[in-house]
Amino acid sequence: FSVLTQHIEEPPGADDRRKAALIGLMRPSVPLPLPLLLLLLIVAQLADAALLRKVNDTRKGNSTKYSGLNCDVYNRDCYILMHYSNGFCGGTFSACQELTLGRCSLSGSQYVHAEAGSSSDTVVVRPGTDEDCTCSNGDVLKAEFKVDSLDHLGNLVVGQGSCATSHGIGNRVLRGRWCDNMHADMMASGACSLVDVEFTKMVQQCPSFDADLAGASSCNGYR
Repeated sequence: FSVLTQHIEEPPGADDRRKAALIGLMRPSVPLPLPLLLLLLIVAQLADAALLRKVNDTRKGNSTKYSGLNCDVYNRDCYILMHYSNGFCGGTFSACQELTLGRCSLSGSQYVHAEAGSSSDTVVVRPGTDEDCTCSNGDVLKAEFKVDSLDHLGNLVVGQGSCATSHGIGNRVLRGRWCDNMHADMMASGACSLVDVEFTKMVQQCPSFDADLAGASSCNGYR
């Protein structure tokens, strides 16, 4: 019996009450017949396996949604342009576009170029229509943003100063590191920092990362 109990592993998300129940099975106050005890242990393990499959399916769904992030693939800082439906960047954002600093990159079906701005911690975003980010109206459509980030509590470091407003609409560029293993023990090797976890939680609210926020669809329009 001791050999069996050594191989019981709690799946991620198991709560304290279920843990207590398992401990109660392993150390019952009233001795149980061995066949019944083995049956209860098998049932508990089947329940654990079902819960683990559910957790893994959820993670697979999330990884599918975010697997297109270039910053995650190449293990570098993420720059996400976020769009708000108000001029003060308050509440939730309705669209997002990933930026790749220092180059022209394909975002969905549109191209966008991002480079360091004229002052510290700023970035200039310019739309494009091809891999060279050619844009007839590029000088008109380009915008410079104060790059924001999050602290370990999930609060914006710059705050209102990072909100760029135009025609009553707000946009913000958020920088951070994507965390693939948010549910790992913080003390485990390779675990994400609290700042990375908070950034990932916020970015997960993006419906997608290929909205044409830079304005590539207007590159060939009238000035």
